[in-house]
Amino acid sequence: GTSGSTRFDATAQAARLWSLLDAERWSDAIARALDRLARAQSATGGIVYADDCDHVNSGVSLFALQAARWAREPRARAMV
Repeated sequence: GTSGSTRFDATAQAARLWSLLDAERWSDAIARALDRLARAQSATGGIVYADDCDHVNSGVSLFALQAARWAREPRARAMV
């Protein structure tokens, strides 16, 4: 199950929100979240749903990709 595990949908969403709210203030938290998401990447390139399962989740993967892009390219946030 996923109770007590790290759910990467929440991790990716948090990184996205921090980027939108104040990327400079939350830069350390964003970096930690992106590092954790990178370690949750499967061999196929997607992000697993939680650290206790191997289900690659498309929503988590898309949110993680967007969070990484926003961290790398602040101007990309203007599209929101």
